[in-house]
Amino acid sequence: MVLIWQNKGLGNILQISFSLSGIHVHKGHTACQSGSHLSDKDVPDWLVPHAEDNAEIYVRYCQGLTAIPTNIPTYIEKIQILGEPITIIEANIFDQIAKLILLDLAFNEISTVQLGAFNGLTSLEELFLHHNRLTSLPSGLCKQLGSLKTLVLKNNEISSLSSEVFEGLSALETLDLQSNKINQLQADLFRGISSDSLLQLYINHNQVSSLHPDTLKGFSNLDRLQLNENKLSQLQANSFQDLSALTYLALRDNDFTALEFNVFNGLTSLKQLLLERNKILRLDSGIFNDLSKLRKLNLGQNQLSELPFGIFNQLSSLEEVHIHNNFLITIQSNIFSGLINLKEISLENNLLRSLDASIFSITPTHLVLWLSGNPLRCTSAMCWIKDGEQQGWLEWAVLDGKTHAPECANHDNVSWENLDLDCPKGRYLFIDTI
Repeated sequence: MVLIWQNKGLGNILQISFSLSGIHVHKGHTACQSGSHLSDKDVPDWLVPHAEDNAEIYVRYCQGLTAIPTNIPTYIEKIQILGEPITIIEANIFDQIAKLILLDLAFNEISTVQLGAFNGLTSLEELFLHHNRLTSLPSGLCKQLGSLKTLVLKNNEISSLSSEVFEGLSALETLDLQSNKINQLQADLFRGISSDSLLQLYINHNQVSSLHPDTLKGFSNLDRLQLNENKLSQLQANSFQDLSALTYLALRDNDFTALEFNVFNGLTSLKQLLLERNKILRLDSGIFNDLSKLRKLNLGQNQLSELPFGIFNQLSSLEEVHIHNNFLITIQSNIFSGLINLKEISLENNLLRSLDASIFSITPTHLVLWLSGNPLRCTSAMCWIKDGEQQGWLEWAVLDGKTHAPECANHDNVSWENLDLDCPKGRYLFIDTI
């Protein structure tokens, strides 16, 4: 069974779906008719199915509710109330609806959730409270939510949370806290969540300035972690060391100027690491040594002036590396040596004056290259690029109709396509090929 309330701003349709022997019949009409408004405390009898019907009811009303109805049938499995002027979830309001598996109270004006609001909801699997006006949550709120798999609290005004809020969440897989005002992630914040169950954690777009090294301790099955768009300026060594199953880590749009040598230790399953739009000035040569499964690395829009020798040596699975919009003047020889899976390199908008063939040790199979926006001096030393185009293993990235080919500072008004570097014929640059 499903009950959905939705106000004028989000739609005004009544839809009834009956499930009879696997056959679904849909009927719809406008719900905002004279005399059909829903009162604050009651669900009209004509909208309540008989339990034996095994029906699902969707109700979208123009008339705003200011409180959650108290006479919702006990056999209802799903409730969705959207876009209403409800400001509070009272204690024990759902305690008789033991079969409830989904509760969606998003896009309301809820500022208070009383302790005991979710008492009795031992079967609840999904709880959505996003886009409300919550500033805090009471300790012990989730104690009876042992079946909950998804908790979405994004787009509220929460500034702090105690570890007791999440006590009892033994089955939680997804926790979404993004777009709040959280400024601290204390060591025991997530201790009430089972470390075996949590798979996705979203804390992006907050005001987090520090991450305790024990905050994420033990979450060995976590797959996705988003800490982007915060105010982090440093991370302690081994902050992620227990996250051996993590495949996606977003740290972009923070305030990092440098990162510890062993900050990414333990991330042996990581496939994507996003560090763009920080203020990183330098990187240690072994910082990525544990990331043998990394496929995408984004270091764009930082303040890097050089890349240390061997920085990519252990990234044998790397397919994309983005280093655009930095201050790179040169690229060291063999910087991409051994990266046989490399398919895309973005180096646009740096300060490169040349790009030598020695950055590779063997000819790539196929490579998309971004190189525009550099003050390159195009000479015969760049004939390897022309050769790559002719051989078909190198192509220029194209975005919004623009081709990101080199722009030659010493050949004004001559496009790369029309530039003659007087290159010798034949393939002569690489000894080996893949």
